[in-house]
Amino acid sequence: MFRMLFRQTLLFLPAQLLPALCQFVQLIAWSHLAPASVIGVVTLFTSIQEFLNIAFMGFWNQYTQRYMLKHGETPEGQTRMRHASTLVVILSVTLQIAIALACFAVMIDPAMSLAMAAALAGLVGCRALNLFQAERARARGDVLGYSVAVMSGPVIGFLIGLVLLWRFGGSALLIFTGFAVAQLAGVLFSLMRDRSWIGFGRPDIGLIRHALGYGMPIIVSSVLAWVSQNASRFAVSYVYGLSAVGVYSLGMGLGYRASLVSAMMVNAAAFPIAVRMANAGDLPGARRQLATNGALLFAVLAASVAGLALVSGDVIHLLVSQRMDGPVQPVMLWSLLAGSFICLRQYFLNQFFLLEGNTRPIALISIAEAIVAVLLAAVAVPWGGPVGGAVALAATSAIGMIATYIWAGSAGRQVAGQAWMRIAAATGAMAAAVLLTPPAHDATHLALRIAVGGFAFCATLALAFAKDLMPRLRRFRRS
Repeated sequence: MFRMLFRQTLLFLPAQLLPALCQFVQLIAWSHLAPASVIGVVTLFTSIQEFLNIAFMGFWNQYTQRYMLKHGETPEGQTRMRHASTLVVILSVTLQIAIALACFAVMIDPAMSLAMAAALAGLVGCRALNLFQAERARARGDVLGYSVAVMSGPVIGFLIGLVLLWRFGGSALLIFTGFAVAQLAGVLFSLMRDRSWIGFGRPDIGLIRHALGYGMPIIVSSVLAWVSQNASRFAVSYVYGLSAVGVYSLGMGLGYRASLVSAMMVNAAAFPIAVRMANAGDLPGARRQLATNGALLFAVLAASVAGLALVSGDVIHLLVSQRMDGPVQPVMLWSLLAGSFICLRQYFLNQFFLLEGNTRPIALISIAEAIVAVLLAAVAVPWGGPVGGAVALAATSAIGMIATYIWAGSAGRQVAGQAWMRIAAATGAMAAAVLLTPPAHDATHLALRIAVGGFAFCATLALAFAKDLMPRLRRFRRS
């Protein structure tokens, strides 16, 4: 079980690590090449785009990940899935593009140019297709197909946009153009690799109804999770304007993306293993696998999030442009905490419900969380500005995680408690090591602080798990 998880994690690691890492780095780069208002425009529209994809495509992506292989066992099932996929994708992409352009014109720039409209339409449509193709590739274990679909926009698009910004100056149009071109390249590659989902014919309404029944609670919970995570961002935009959104998004993005980098390192490989075990009839084994996944997730979250929090002052001072006038560091710290809660809930606790196909608890908790998020943002943002928004996000995320943990007990939730305690001890050793080193005044000393903390964490973890690791290493060498 552990060996399978480790192997799958390594195979999917580049596709999980690089996009989130690039999204972390791009915020730092944008702080040097674009004004805060441009960062605000890009991050605000990105949030709108994420909402639309969740609302109109999320149910089918989730259904594809869970049931594509099952439908593929018979020719009839393949045909039914193909006709339904074609219809859902066409309708979803069309709706997303139309609504995205309307939102941009109403909320961001009423004088939107044709060039901007073309870039936004290409970005929204191609990204939706890539996310769908990524779920298909992940379900069938296609590492290359998944990697290209996931990395094309965040990695290649970031690099294209970076070159355009450096050459022609800070502009939201240049950033959107870079992303759109890269997403289009990803779509073309994915279609050359897998076009088996395309087929025109009478769709099976029963299959689509089944997908909606399975995915609708996930849609509701995902939309509400989006509300919870973005209520503060839109409150900041409404009260303080696009420049303040840029500052908030910079700090929030640095914190949340760090948590996401950690979670993505293990999630794509981990959950499908548990799904395959559940499909084979071994539900108790699948739950044990989720407990193992959760311990691994906690380990990478603890190391990266706590480590970044300890050196956050150095990171802001050395890497972020000094012209970003605003409370970037405190927003980042609160967002690190919020990101940890969100990732533990989404990539660990929620999966016990998904494994049983019972997504209703996820939706009900998300409803309550979204209400709390809006109320807290309405109070905290006018009172505390961007920092108040980050505090509201952290408080909301903590409430949602605690509620999910309690309810997941009814879904057979298992936690590797001893492993979590050992990981917490290793995190404490890392914190002590970092605090004993002086603050960094240049990149070399920052790297040294990170290396010292990383060594302390890994060494303590190796000692804590020595009895468990040694037999597995010996078996691995023999094989």
